[in-house]
Amino acid sequence: QTTRNLPVHIGIELFAGGTDTTVWQSHFLDAETLLSKISDIDTYDAPSPLRTNVNGAIVSAIANTESAATAFRVRNRGGAFTAEYVLVFTDGYDNASLVDAQTAIDAAQSSSVNVVGIGLNTESYRPEDLASLSEAPVLTAGSADELVREFQTLAARIDAQTQRTY
Repeated sequence: QTTRNLPVHIGIELFAGGTDTTVWQSHFLDAETLLSKISDIDTYDAPSPLRTNVNGAIVSAIANTESAATAFRVRNRGGAFTAEYVLVFTDGYDNASLVDAQTAIDAAQSSSVNVVGIGLNTESYRPEDLASLSEAPVLTAGSADELVREFQTLAARIDAQTQRTY
C-alpha cells in the first residue's frame, strides 16, 4: 500500500495511569510517519500500566487538539477551516481516579472538539462510561478485524462531514 501526505493533521496521544497523555506523535500530515509511530506503540513504556486514566486523557487530548487547531489557523492567518476530533480507543474504564468523569464530560461539552469513543470489548468494558464522554454513538469492537471496520466507518463519517462543509 502506497502512503502519501494526508489532507488532515493527525496526532497520536497515549495514556495509562499517568496524570497526562504522552504525545506519541504531534499533529502531522505525513501518513508514512504516522503509520510508523502506530507500529511502534508496543514500545510505549506506560507510567502506570495497571491503571487507566481515561478521564484525564480526554481532558488532555481536547486541550492539545484545541491548541493544535488554533496554531493551524494562526499559521494560515485565520483563513483555514478546522474540524477537530478526539478518537478515544479504550474499554471506558477509568481506574486511576485522577480526574472525575464529570470533569471530562464538561470538557467535552464545552469544546468544539468532537469526542468519539471506540470501545474495546474486554472484560472491563464499560460502554455506559464511554458513552457519557462522547456525543457521538460509541463504536464497539471485540477483535482487531472489528476495530479496523469500526475505524473505517468512523473515517467515512468524518470524511462525509468534511465534504458537506465545502
